[in-house]
Amino acid sequence: MTKKNWLERLLSKNHREPMERIYDPETGEVQSIPLSSLKKGWVHADVEGIDGYVWVDPNKLQPSPIVHEHLDDALVIAIREIRETFLEHRNITVAEWEDGFKRDQNPTSEASIWLNAARTYSAMVDELTTNAERDELYTLIIVCLNSPEHAIESVFQPSLLDVDFVQRVTVRYFNLC
Repeated sequence: MTKKNWLERLLSKNHREPMERIYDPETGEVQSIPLSSLKKGWVHADVEGIDGYVWVDPNKLQPSPIVHEHLDDALVIAIREIRETFLEHRNITVAEWEDGFKRDQNPTSEASIWLNAARTYSAMVDELTTNAERDELYTLIIVCLNSPEHAIESVFQPSLLDVDFVQRVTVRYFNLC
């Protein structure tokens, strides 16, 4: 989607708003709501027992059990790169990062996604001058990690980053996927 198309869609009053499915882990219910009604911070997830992806409030999720007791050396190296890139924003230990990857069904695939995020962040961060802008870029990267491309403009509203920069980050992230 070009910047012009993105802005036109954002400003258009006549476009039909897409509906998105949300899941409540406490009740097990799936409902459809307009994309613009999604709450900030919700994640797009493949939930066991639910057909297709749904949006979920991450505060209602429980950690999965550990699936992999050990991670191979190449994966640990990737995790260290991810941690180093995002340390300013997510100050957790290598062991805590590893624990999260041990809970993934496919930690190698998950690490690939996170490496894409880290490399997108690294490629764009030098254009920014303040900590607040870097924090907002990190938030945008996390939104990209947890959302389909069509939903970014609805679930991320920049306060410091200009629209052109947000568009370039989004395009870069999804083109590297």
